[in-house]
Amino acid sequence: MNVIEGRNLTKIYGKKENQTVAINHMDISVKSGEYLAITGASGSGKSTLLHLIGGLESYTDGTLMVCGKDLNMNDEALSAFRRQNIGFIYQQFHLFPQLTVYQNIVLPAMIHKNERYEQRAVELLEYLDLSDKKNALPSELSGGQQQRTAIARALITGAKMILADEPTGNLDSASAEKVKVLLEQVWKTFHITLIVVTHDLSYAQRAERRIEMCDGRILA
Repeated sequence: MNVIEGRNLTKIYGKKENQTVAINHMDISVKSGEYLAITGASGSGKSTLLHLIGGLESYTDGTLMVCGKDLNMNDEALSAFRRQNIGFIYQQFHLFPQLTVYQNIVLPAMIHKNERYEQRAVELLEYLDLSDKKNALPSELSGGQQQRTAIARALITGAKMILADEPTGNLDSASAEKVKVLLEQVWKTFHITLIVVTHDLSYAQRAERRIEMCDGRILA
């Protein structure tokens, strides 16, 4: 079963002579539970594709089905869909500096009114080796610990899919390796679909499948 089905998918920024075609009539399919790496040079459309799949941006033309839903929906429905189905991990951790580790993790679940968030948060803190950092602020964490917090936040609502945009790009080599291994463990343990955008070809080779992008298209 495919969790992502995109046909003739197109994303254009700007108008007329100032147009930029970021995604160029792309067809893409991703199986449920697959671990996919997306590579390509800067400006090839990797992050734009991830944003389209995650419903963070709208597409200009074509069709896109994610988790059985057409993403051509209104903003309110799209926000609810994201909270229920998709977790995001970024190169910059995007943690709220004034909130503790625990508060950062549970925030999406509280918005979604998930009644099990407290129990799940405790389970994730333990699973990700963050229990002793529960009340710490992001400024008191290492880069690796901040990214583990971001991973827990992505998982708190029971997301079926994790979209990771350069998740190790802001880490030293030792911390990056730990995050790579952790994401692989998360993929296997929680039976999620994992899509990682990366410039690191050695990292991409660890995925089940790799696609390379150039000028908004998938290279054959």
